[in-house]
Amino acid sequence: VPDEALRQKAARLFARYSGLPLVWNALTVAPSTKEPRSLDAFTVYFPTASSTPDSVNRGILDRLKTYLAMHSYDTLYIHGYADNSGRQTTNEQLAKERARTVKQYLTRNGIPEHSIQTSYRVLPQNRKGKNRKVTFTIR
Repeated sequence: VPDEALRQKAARLFARYSGLPLVWNALTVAPSTKEPRSLDAFTVYFPTASSTPDSVNRGILDRLKTYLAMHSYDTLYIHGYADNSGRQTTNEQLAKERARTVKQYLTRNGIPEHSIQTSYRVLPQNRKGKNRKVTFTIR
C-alpha cells in the first residue's frame, strides 16, 4: 500500500467487512463500533410514481454531500421508500429505484461508491406523500 493513510483505510475496511479484529504492522483495527446516526435533516421526498428528485430535493442532496465531506463515517446507508397506494410490486420497484437514483447522484458527485449501502421497502400507510422518500443513516 503506497502510504500509511491508505494502509489504515484498507485495514479498517477489512475489519469492517470480515467482522474480525485485525493486527497489521502493530496496528490493531477492530470492526466499527460507531452507533448509527440518522440524518433526518437530509430526507429527500419524491412526487407520486417518480424516482427523480426535484430541484429542491437535489439541493438537499448537495447539502448532504457537503455534510459527508466534513464528517467522519464508515458507511452511508440509503433507505428508499414508497407508499402503499397501487400495486405492491410496482411500489417495491419504485422504492428500489429511488434509493438507486440517489446513490448514483451522490457517487457522481464525489461520494465513494464502496461506502454506500442501499435498502428499500414499501411503508404500510399512506401519509399524504410523507412515505415517498429516501432517508439516510451513517455509521
